[in-house]
Amino acid sequence: MKSMYRNYLKTGAVLWAVCFVVLFLFWLILLGPQDRLRRQTEGRLADVQARAQAAMEAAQERNKARLEQQVREAGAALGRFVRARESTDNLTLDVRAVPGGNNLPEWGISASGEAVIKMANCKQITGRRMTVTFASSFRMFADFLNALERSEPVFIVDTFTITRSREETTPHKVDMTLAVLVDEAGGGRGGG
Repeated sequence: MKSMYRNYLKTGAVLWAVCFVVLFLFWLILLGPQDRLRRQTEGRLADVQARAQAAMEAAQERNKARLEQQVREAGAALGRFVRARESTDNLTLDVRAVPGGNNLPEWGISASGEAVIKMANCKQITGRRMTVTFASSFRMFADFLNALERSEPVFIVDTFTITRSREETTPHKVDMTLAVLVDEAGGGRGGG
């Protein structure tokens, strides 16, 4: 009689295990992907609702002034990095006028082969490149580089190479490629 109860218990346990496995596979194959799809759809819905809410808030009169102020502030911040097209004629003088630029011997500047750089997704902003060569000690170069990158509108140092001089008393030769951002519509900041 005991063996009969054991067989019933074993059979019941196997049936419960099989049912559990079938239910798990059912969830894994059918309900799991639906649950993931539901969560993705809820995420997209929340994103669309947030954008719709932002659009409705932007349409309200009290928020228009705040948004216009934010656009003006963004334009002013952009002016720190972008030059007006008219001010690009004096770029060589602007580079030389950077603090420390007048102290550098064997100074030379020329426009690179690709002087105008078109930028993706920018209709009004282009880039201008120029090559600057001079002789300098490492300390003077570091000071000039620091002043160059802190000037407004910004000079972007694209690349530079320093050729070490063979003698300790002679300065090292520096070749530097600079770029500046130019507002072709003329709304940027002046140079200098």
